[in-house]
Amino acid sequence: MATPIEEPDELSGRDVYNHVGEQLGTVEHLYGPGGDGPPSWVGVKVKTGMFGGRLVMIPLARLKEEDGQARVPYDTQHLLDAPEVDPEAGFSEEDAAALSDYFAVGRGDQPSEDNPGSYASQMPD
Repeated sequence: MATPIEEPDELSGRDVYNHVGEQLGTVEHLYGPGGDGPPSWVGVKVKTGMFGGRLVMIPLARLKEEDGQARVPYDTQHLLDAPEVDPEAGFSEEDAAALSDYFAVGRGDQPSEDNPGSYASQMPD
């Protein structure tokens, strides 16, 4: 059974897999709103070939622990089609909005009485 990632700080260097257990890449960084909040995005180096890769931002809320693996509900192509973000140049609100749209982070992630720790509650307004 899939469970939320309880210790995001321990993700660095871990491999990330898709829903059927195929390796997609490796966690390189965690990013929070404005660079100083709790992490809400995970920078994953997604494999693009034998030696290549691209850093892709994935919503932390979409990573789950399952069978000892960090898994996401996406395939490689979906991740590679995500908007490009250069976190070294600054992770802007526009970047976060574009990624939120792409990964369909929306009403289902909104904070509520039953879901106070939702992904949306971690995002800057």
